[in-house]
Amino acid sequence: MKKAYLAHTFTLRQYVKDEVIPILKDIVDTVNPFYNKDGTTNREEVEIADELNKEGVNPRDTRKWVNMVRKKNKNIVEEDLKLIDTCDILIAFLTEWSGGTIMEIAYMGIFKQKPVYVVTQNQYIFDHPWIQYATRKGKVVKTIEELVKLLRGLSKNEI
Repeated sequence: MKKAYLAHTFTLRQYVKDEVIPILKDIVDTVNPFYNKDGTTNREEVEIADELNKEGVNPRDTRKWVNMVRKKNKNIVEEDLKLIDTCDILIAFLTEWSGGTIMEIAYMGIFKQKPVYVVTQNQYIFDHPWIQYATRKGKVVKTIEELVKLLRGLSKNEI
C-alpha cells in the first residue's frame, strides 16, 4: 500500500482526521502532519489549538498561540518535510489558498517529482498554473469521491 501525506490547512485538521482518513484508510497508508495514527498529537501547538477550539476560541485570535507558532516555524516546516520524504504520494485538501499547503504541494510535485493529488472546489485553485504543473503526475479533482474513484482505478504502480 502506498504511503500518502495528507496536506491541508490547520483549520481542516479535524475534518481530515475524522472524515477523510476513514475514507482513505483502505486505499493508502495515510500520514497526517497534525495527528498520529491513534488520533493523538505530539505537537504542542495542535494540543493547545484543540483545547482552545473546545472552549469556542479560534487559536489564531490568541497572541500566546500565534507567538508560540512563530517561534516554532523552523521545527514545524522541517518536521513536515521529513514526513513528506517518507511518502510515495501527496494528497492535498484546499478550500482556500494556503501558503503551507501550497509549499508542500510544490515540494512533492516539483522538487521530489512524485504524484500529487489536490481536492478543491475552489475554481481559482483548480485552474491555477502552479497547481496544474505540480500535479502533472497526479490530478486535481473537485470531491473526495472523485479522488477515491481515481485512486481505486489506478494500478498500485501508478498511484
